Amino acid sequence: MSALATGLIADIGATNTRLALVEPDGAIAHARVVATDDYASLSDAIDSYLATEAPPVRPTLAVLAVAAPVTGDTVTLTNHP
Repeated sequence: MSALATGLIADIGATNTRLALVEPDGAIAHARVVATDDYASLSDAIDSYLATEAPPVRPTLAVLAVAAPVTGDTVTLTNHP
């Protein structure tokens, strides 16, 4: 993450999605686990997380770990629709 930016990190699995913010100093904050099934899309999960945490600066960087193979620009979870 850039030393000047707020970032978002996420670990997306079939059962749970773990989200957190990376603050400009590199500290990880506001970690939260949500049920993947509770959201129609990853975008919905991220939007809900950011609305709940309401960071003073919206993240400009993101790193997402996905429990699935990546084919081109498409990611399909192997254990979740």
